[in-house]
Amino acid sequence: MPENFDVPGTFDERLTAGAARLEQEAAVRSPAGVRARGDQRRRRHTTTLAVAPVLVLAIAGAAGLTLRPSGGSRHDVSGSPPASSSVRTSTSGATPSTSAEAPPTATVDLGQHSMTIRDAQGKVIKTLPITAGIPAYPTKTGTFTVVGKKQSKPLTSVDGDYNISVSYYIDFGPQAPAIFAAPWQQPNVGKTNATHGDIELFIGDAVWLYDHLAVGDTIQIESGMAP
Repeated sequence: MPENFDVPGTFDERLTAGAARLEQEAAVRSPAGVRARGDQRRRRHTTTLAVAPVLVLAIAGAAGLTLRPSGGSRHDVSGSPPASSSVRTSTSGATPSTSAEAPPTATVDLGQHSMTIRDAQGKVIKTLPITAGIPAYPTKTGTFTVVGKKQSKPLTSVDGDYNISVSYYIDFGPQAPAIFAAPWQQPNVGKTNATHGDIELFIGDAVWLYDHLAVGDTIQIESGMAP
């Protein structure tokens, strides 16, 4: 055997290394060692779970993809509805109108040279001065229904004395008197009857009546008593 071969020294080194490995394996298999390795594995697992969605989103964004949630919904992550979806508005609590408001009633008193307009409850809304037919051309009395309205209409007198255009014309038919604005009658309106049978008003009153009487409304014309 060579002189430089030191068996005891080599054996001691191997013995020391083996003892170190045994101590390391014993530490790993001890309860504390097992818990420590388990904690390390859990931390690595948690880190992996946290990083994974970020990586998925980054990859999807780079690829220009739209992520959709599970569960059958086909809306994108913004929550905007598809273009074909409709929006419905609740009508609960709304009470539809079942009847139209009753129209006003108008009564003409030829003797008082006035017209009174009342609402559906009989309350006087407005009283208008008028002038009506002279004795030679008396204004017809009775109940008449509005059949048409024209803001401007040519008008010829029954005796051919004039041919003019009148404004805010309310038509009650060919056998009934008409109502319209007559600014030339200013001296007579509300004071005396001076027409060829029609009912004539100041222009402002004619505009108001034109706006408040509709086709189908009625007017009552009474002879009344002369003042």
